[in-house]
Amino acid sequence: MVTALDAGDREAFLGLFLTEMAGGTDEEVAVLRSIPEVWARLLDGARSEIVTREADELVARGWKPERYRAVAAPTLLLVGALTHSPLYAIVDDIHEAIPDVEVAVLDGHP
Repeated sequence: MVTALDAGDREAFLGLFLTEMAGGTDEEVAVLRSIPEVWARLLDGARSEIVTREADELVARGWKPERYRAVAAPTLLLVGALTHSPLYAIVDDIHEAIPDVEVAVLDGHP
């Protein structure tokens, strides 16, 4: 994805990002592409320096569950039943990290 973006191919980057990282379907991406104002704003936000910086930070930080074990407040974790993004920690990891967490699954949602 970063290679496509560095080459100036925002379209390819955005398609990959929305499907591979954000967990969207090809049909959902097609809907976004069909709305010119929305697609233009998404393309405008796809800038190499921003994406590269954020990707590097995610890799550097990594998933460290001990950061969250001190959370004392009851926590509601909302997840979409269709969520399958490799970008974020999975529900089981979060559930194990936060002592008082309740998971609510939203059927039909990414």
